[in-house]
Amino acid sequence: MADRFDPDSLLALEKAFLKFLEAHGEGQKHVARGRQRVDHLAEVSLINNVYDPKYKEWTGKRADRVIVDYLLREEVIELCRDNKREEALKYSKEHFKAYIDVNKKNGQDPKKSDSQPGPIRRRDNVKPISSDDPLYKQYLQMMGALAFPPNTNCKPYKALYDPIRWERLIARFRIDFYELNALPSQPLLNVTLQAGLSALKTPMCYQHDNKNIDCPVCSPDTLGTLAKGLPMNHHVNSTLVCRISKKIMNEDNYPMILPNGFAYSHD
Repeated sequence: MADRFDPDSLLALEKAFLKFLEAHGEGQKHVARGRQRVDHLAEVSLINNVYDPKYKEWTGKRADRVIVDYLLREEVIELCRDNKREEALKYSKEHFKAYIDVNKKNGQDPKKSDSQPGPIRRRDNVKPISSDDPLYKQYLQMMGALAFPPNTNCKPYKALYDPIRWERLIARFRIDFYELNALPSQPLLNVTLQAGLSALKTPMCYQHDNKNIDCPVCSPDTLGTLAKGLPMNHHVNSTLVCRISKKIMNEDNYPMILPNGFAYSHD
């Protein structure tokens, strides 16, 4: 475990990053966050084995951060899903300012264009639009929607009122959020669960007569459903587990074969 992380290399990178931030006038907040991450990785490199009490403490802290990461990822998505356009755009302006500025210069603002029918659907007063606005042509197209109710069957305007536009907005927020914050496309919680479930998954998990109450994959109503699309665990050497005692059969607890061909542990 000690060779898994190299704190010295990470700290060297952190110092270089600190100089970069100072050169560009960035605040100390980013430096402090980066140092906390390095210190967190350095802690586990000093733990000798998984039975050390410090390892349990470290994994508990890691689990908390994985859950917080998942909840923070979903915060912006929930704003979009609840049709809270103004709050979502406010969040976007605070966190994605550079991204929005670049897209506006290129005449693109996908978040705004996909969410614009919202005020029209609610019949809110729409602010005047300048002809210099990069999205002016799109606004002209949307103005026709004012003459049609939200439940119209006219295809061009029915598409503008379609709630699926919010799903597109959610997808765009998600992609931009991950890219700008250098985050993986999937939450760490999903990755961790998939790795753990795949390590436990065997063909026996989906056989009713061979289910183990202590195996999360064997539970069809919870984690077993999540594990269905995951690969089976690959064992170079087979591990025999007694069906009665649930103990592993090895040289210290050797198997005993009955006349009917079934094998059970000696203990």
